Amino acid sequence: MSSAPAPSKKPGVTRIAVMGDLHFYRLWVSPWRLLNKRILGQINLWWDRRHNFDRALLAPMLQRVVDVDPAMLLLTGDITMTALAEEFDDVRLALDVVCGRFPILAVPGNHDRYTPFSKRRRVMERCMPGLIPEAFPHVRSLSPRWKLLALDAAMPRLLSARGVVGREQVAAAEREVRKLTKDEGLVVMCHYPAIEKPTGHTTWWNHRLADAPAVRDMLGMCRAPIVYVHGHVHWPWIARGPAGIAHMTDINVGAPIMRKADYPFGQGFWELELPDEPKAPAKYVHHVPVSGGLEDGRIVLGWERRVSE
Repeated sequence: MSSAPAPSKKPGVTRIAVMGDLHFYRLWVSPWRLLNKRILGQINLWWDRRHNFDRALLAPMLQRVVDVDPAMLLLTGDITMTALAEEFDDVRLALDVVCGRFPILAVPGNHDRYTPFSKRRRVMERCMPGLIPEAFPHVRSLSPRWKLLALDAAMPRLLSARGVVGREQVAAAEREVRKLTKDEGLVVMCHYPAIEKPTGHTTWWNHRLADAPAVRDMLGMCRAPIVYVHGHVHWPWIARGPAGIAHMTDINVGAPIMRKADYPFGQGFWELELPDEPKAPAKYVHHVPVSGGLEDGRIVLGWERRVSE
């Protein structure tokens, strides 16, 4: 275990930082705002999640992102608990330390579209202007040969947390991936995984991506190497060639400020080192907080760089 410093700039590489589920919450909510699914979220929050998600961990984590100095920061969704405007405002305030240093792009998670009202009124877009694409699928260049494909799979549902990308979005994404050659690379960002957990444990049906087979078929048509980043499951992993897609690497970035027995100081974030020549091996670094303490009232973290190539 080491507390290695963040690396310096490396020629021939584009660095991308990726963070998962933040679940910013407000403990007190006006009673009239609980006359929908939000009451279930608040019960879950008081019963469980407020004990596991430590917002104080985010500031030192974002400072680590600044030290890494990526070309872009990606947020894979569920940045709020119940899609309250106040929750989004809190996230935006927390991100002030990195805003302007590099571009930030987010996709919605199921908790960011928690109620039909939050989706219909585009609460996430209104509260975080410029950080959410106006339309999906969203495609942009990360470097001359690497593209980013962002998908919106968030769907408000009364009881379940199932996601769906939808036929039109999958068809539009297919048209984009078919344009890519073997000499290019593709980063796909979606809140939901399109594969089963690599540990062999099955995701409950009410938390799955409903049209995952269609998304996998679409990805299988891409000739370029793929890095698929997502959150939703609060446990980091990296899987090579999952679901028979040999040219894909799947990364679950986890929940950065969630404390668990194996991650007592949070689950950290991921850094993608994308080579200018996409055929060359990419490097994936999981920045994991490994020690904690207080200095002048602030949390100080040490860092372990867990590297996969």
